[in-house]
Amino acid sequence: MTDVENDRGASFTRSYWFAGCCIGLALAGFFDGILLHQILQWHSFLSSLDGAIFQDLRFRILTDGLFHAVMYAIGAVGLWLLWRTREQFDSLDSGRRFASTLFIGFGAWHLLDAVLNHWILGLHHIKENDANWLAWDLAFFTLGLVCVAIGLFLHKAGVSKPPTS
Repeated sequence: MTDVENDRGASFTRSYWFAGCCIGLALAGFFDGILLHQILQWHSFLSSLDGAIFQDLRFRILTDGLFHAVMYAIGAVGLWLLWRTREQFDSLDSGRRFASTLFIGFGAWHLLDAVLNHWILGLHHIKENDANWLAWDLAFFTLGLVCVAIGLFLHKAGVSKPPTS
């Protein structure tokens, strides 16, 4: 992995950046799965699909569980990469840089889920049984844009800020 230098002299590897993005992605997946699937029960992973198997509660719980297993795997990869790059936490501005990657990963999940799962594949929508489901999907997509923008802002603010003594 090559190093990415910022204007303040701190070096951050791509592994460090990828660690934060993976953890942010996994946290967003858990947010979606726990809040929207389990607590609010607005949708399940394959709830927009037709057919008896997709309406079977045991199958829907299984697919949601598999989704969570994938989120655990992504989170574990992120934690492993973070552990491998732990010495970079001693670098100046590492907290801001890591927070920026968390926001980017969290937002990327919302963008990817909205575009791929909601609109292209049609697996589910945010509030499945609402007459205005598209508004909910657009709000979910907008949340993704806002989180990515916050992440990019934090990243830029960390890079352009002069060193302190």
